Amino acid sequence: MYRSLADAMVEEGMLAKGYRYLHVDDCWVGGRNATTGVLYPDPTRFPHGMASLASYVHSRGLLFGICERKPPSPGRPAAS
Repeated sequence: MYRSLADAMVEEGMLAKGYRYLHVDDCWVGGRNATTGVLYPDPTRFPHGMASLASYVHSRGLLFGICERKPPSPGRPAAS
C-alpha cells in the first residue's frame, strides 16, 4: 500500500507541488523484541521490513517518516 502511495504522490504531481514526506503514523508495529525492547514491523503489512520501504520511498525522491509512540512514564497518564 505505501509503495503505491509513493508512486501516486510522484505520478499525480504532488512531489512537484511540494509534498515531500510519506509518513507511516500508526499500525506498523508487529511487536517488541523481548530481549532488546526494539520494536519490529508487522510482518504481514511490511513483509520486507521498514528499511526496504524507506529505500523505495527515497528512490521516488520522497522523504520517509515513521511514528513511534512512547508509552507513558510510570505514574503519568497517557496522552489523549
